[in-house]
Amino acid sequence: MNQPFEFSYLLDFFPKLLSYLGITLYIVGLSILLGLVVGLLVALPRLYNIPVLKRVSEVYVSFLEERRFSFNCF
Repeated sequence: MNQPFEFSYLLDFFPKLLSYLGITLYIVGLSILLGLVVGLLVALPRLYNIPVLKRVSEVYVSFLEERRFSFNCF
């Protein structure tokens, strides 16, 4: 297990890694866009005091906060 790091091994795989850069950036872009849309749908009813949607967004945020806390405990 005490073998030295072979830089040539990394150079052999670098072109293969670059071939997947496009799909990686596509997934990142979609994730950012989806997060922005969901965030706006949750935040806008709370900002503009739309009664029913405000309560729905509060329940949604409360659920996500509780789930995050329970995952961190275990």
